[in-house]
Amino acid sequence: MKRIIGFLLTLILVLTGCTSDEDYINTTKSITFANGQTVEQYIDNNIKAGEMYQLNDSSLFMNEGILFLMNFGSKDEIIYLLEQSGVTIPENITSIKWEIEGETKEGKVIIASNDNIRIKIETVKNGDYIEVSADKILTYDKTNNRLIPQEELNGALELYNLALKHGYTNSNKQIEYKRFDEKAILENKDGYYTVEYYPSGRVKYLSDSEVIELELEDKSYIKEIAESLVYLDGEIEKYTDESINKFVDFSYDLEYQIIAEKLNKKITEEDKKQIQKLEEKANKVFDKLQNQVDKISQN
Repeated sequence: MKRIIGFLLTLILVLTGCTSDEDYINTTKSITFANGQTVEQYIDNNIKAGEMYQLNDSSLFMNEGILFLMNFGSKDEIIYLLEQSGVTIPENITSIKWEIEGETKEGKVIIASNDNIRIKIETVKNGDYIEVSADKILTYDKTNNRLIPQEELNGALELYNLALKHGYTNSNKQIEYKRFDEKAILENKDGYYTVEYYPSGRVKYLSDSEVIELELEDKSYIKEIAESLVYLDGEIEKYTDESINKFVDFSYDLEYQIIAEKLNKKITEEDKKQIQKLEEKANKVFDKLQNQVDKISQN
């Protein structure tokens, strides 16, 4: 996701009577970017975005498909997507402390930070003016001193604002996602799932209304699922970039294929034993996939 914020290159404010560090900071805070946002507002947003970034998988913020669905879906659809993604929003964001870190040949370096996020602002003193450029405002995770890319902060802020707009809270979040949960589909408390059957009792169609839509033949897929898991297991470590994300969707399909087998109305004891083995194998493979995805997203 590429987002260009309209801050332009450098914006200037007349500096009058800055006789102390406090004056210098207050003047810097009040500098206004081309879009009408002040430096202080920009920093406040980056603090929120930074904490959002800390609490969630950054792949959420960079996924154009997810952000598109969330922007154009209904309130219920958006809440559902946030729940399914396990989104956590920051609570009790602590106040921001502003201070001068030091001076450069051109101006001063200001640090704006709270308990979790540290933002470095390089300013330029040009005669009676202070200049601030957006690309000289850098945001860091204080837990590991890692620079957070502004592109990802923009996505995190968009997700944060969207969650607040639609009334999402952390109490909405699923405490733990349970794989292969055919009972949740049968209960269908929120009406998200659709299941259709063949006369034989096998699942013909299975959908979660958002991501998964399976149309199945009237046959057992146990052997094919087992072969697909072996294939997936062998492919995971071959991928070292974001192209691995294609296997995330593949894993969801496999998970729901296993669920479809469990939903068979005429399931046998032998089927149950084979499906249990599939679940054990799938859990190991899916965990391996998630670990690789996390590893790549952190690089």
